[in-house]
Amino acid sequence: MRVPLSLLALLAALVSTAPVSAAAEGAPAWEAYVAQRGGKLFHGRDCGWTRRIAEPERVYFKRVAEARDAGFAPCPACEPWEPAG
Repeated sequence: MRVPLSLLALLAALVSTAPVSAAAEGAPAWEAYVAQRGGKLFHGRDCGWTRRIAEPERVYFKRVAEARDAGFAPCPACEPWEPAG
């Protein structure tokens, strides 16, 4: 089946202008906490401070305990916590 060229051009335009979610920007979706290499704090993924951390400088953690064990303290702005369970 041949697809008309105009349809392919339309699809290409839609893909290139689609908004990118935070999860699609390179952050692993299963990693809930973020810290900066050489920093002292870790943040929840939705914390506004995470936008200021360049992707190559980010360190991801699945659990609060992992971030604490790595020497990071919780961000006082977002106060990352982990539900019991």
